[in-house]
Amino acid sequence: MVIKNIHPVVRSLLTFALLAGCVSVPESPTVTTLPSATSTSTAIPPTATPVETEFVANKLEDISGVWSFSYMGNSYRIQFLANGTIRSGPSTEPKKYQHGTFKFDGDVFRVDEPTCGPGVYEAHVIQRNGQNYKLYFKLIEDSCRDRVNEMKKGYQWVGP
Repeated sequence: MVIKNIHPVVRSLLTFALLAGCVSVPESPTVTTLPSATSTSTAIPPTATPVETEFVANKLEDISGVWSFSYMGNSYRIQFLANGTIRSGPSTEPKKYQHGTFKFDGDVFRVDEPTCGPGVYEAHVIQRNGQNYKLYFKLIEDSCRDRVNEMKKGYQWVGP
């Protein structure tokens, strides 16, 4: 009786083994490795954040040069010359520039223009990576409202 019971089990295992051998297993896909390309590019450094510094101007050379600003939607330029002269007016019409004078008494910026009279400010220069970038003024005393409004907006560096 034990043989009769084993026989069907063995027969089933043999049948299973035979069927398993007949089943075809697909071949593994062929993987082709391409040679690596040689790279001649250089690494791109991360973008450096500009370093901005601010100081209170106290000499003509600190602000000498051409600066731009907008007033009532129009583009203007102001030029501070190393001899203490100011020239300012519409960017497109240098012949219409107005003239005035400026000087420093320590950290105090003094300006005098025929159309407005005298004014007193503190001049702040912002440099980006050691180069002039922006200029703005803090009011100390000035009776010329137009100049006060213009000077508090500040100026963008154009060049020497």
